[in-house]
Amino acid sequence: MDFYLLAVIVFVILVIVFIYIDRKNYVRESILLLRKTKKGRGILNNISKSCPNFWKYVGIVGVIVGFLISIWTVYLLIDLTIINFTIETPIQGIGLVLPSPTAEPVVGPGFYGVPLFYWIIAIVVLMLVHEGSHGIMALRDKVKIKSIGWGVFIVIPLAFVEIDEKHLEKKGKWAQLRVYGAGSFANFVTAFVCLIIMISVFTPLYQPAGVRFTGLMEGYPAEKVNLTGIIVGIDDYQIQTVEDLNAALIEAGVGKEISVYTNVSGDINEFRLTTVKDPDKGSEKGFIGIAFAGSPNARMLKPEASYLEGLIVFFEGMFYWLFLINFGVGAFNLLPIRGLDGGKMWEIFALRLMERKKKRLSLMKQKKREERAKSIMNYATWAMLFILALNFLLIFRVF
Repeated sequence: MDFYLLAVIVFVILVIVFIYIDRKNYVRESILLLRKTKKGRGILNNISKSCPNFWKYVGIVGVIVGFLISIWTVYLLIDLTIINFTIETPIQGIGLVLPSPTAEPVVGPGFYGVPLFYWIIAIVVLMLVHEGSHGIMALRDKVKIKSIGWGVFIVIPLAFVEIDEKHLEKKGKWAQLRVYGAGSFANFVTAFVCLIIMISVFTPLYQPAGVRFTGLMEGYPAEKVNLTGIIVGIDDYQIQTVEDLNAALIEAGVGKEISVYTNVSGDINEFRLTTVKDPDKGSEKGFIGIAFAGSPNARMLKPEASYLEGLIVFFEGMFYWLFLINFGVGAFNLLPIRGLDGGKMWEIFALRLMERKKKRLSLMKQKKREERAKSIMNYATWAMLFILALNFLLIFRVF
């Protein structure tokens, strides 16, 4: 049996045993098992009181960033939908982020499968910073917290901070916005920190190792010789980056027989082919017919870091998924959909636009205004759900 799959099975069994032993302290809510407690509130309260003005300004920045990212995410979704209508092979830009029992990421129609242990680490961190930030901001504005705790969805760990929504509604609109915007903003800060770590800590450990291509164009020289591997040389040129590749092909020109050297699992193979004219650019640069997707530059660990390869690969992957999941889920949470933090923020914004300055409204008019704001959010919610569903339907044409 695959070792990774065995580790996944052992983990699932341990989660089930842990819940069974502590089963009296869990309550079931729908499909969730939750363990509510008051523990942890003191920590959040101390953090919120340590520097209240600091958290106030952090909250304001979080609100501004939240609205901007919300608008940007809606724009990207609409743009992606239009693009997918106009191209033959739709782009999968959105999808469910699901745990995978394999050690490698898996991409399927409408989902991204993340190796289970990376997924669990990322989700736990995501929830801790997201829910913890909601709690800190709520306590900073003296909003009651009903409970703090953890739980499971099937065997997937969860964390939560249960805020008294009715008490929050009695606070000012800025206080509500700060609480709702705090979660996603904390996720963005976490994602940014992970990105800085990847750039400053892991990038210097690698060196260029050739050019990786993802496809061969039919009828062109590379496809005719079935070019495989990572390109590491052309004739007497050593190829480390895509810039080296372009320079070698410019030097070769059109109609010249060249030797392309590739690295295939540590073995160097030679392919003889003849360059042709670039069909798009019409330049004199030699063309062999390879396609790129993503970053074409391959890399390898520097010799002095190679003895830590296992640890480096694991932690680099961990920070990569921490970055991607925190940013992606944080942005999705800000969409103008009722039930999401973004939907709550936009509803408050819509309500604020309807306020009449320097005039007190009767209770009846106040309720009508609230109903109108909710109606606007209902329309926005259905519009966003339609766009999301349309994207999923278009994605399924690929697979």
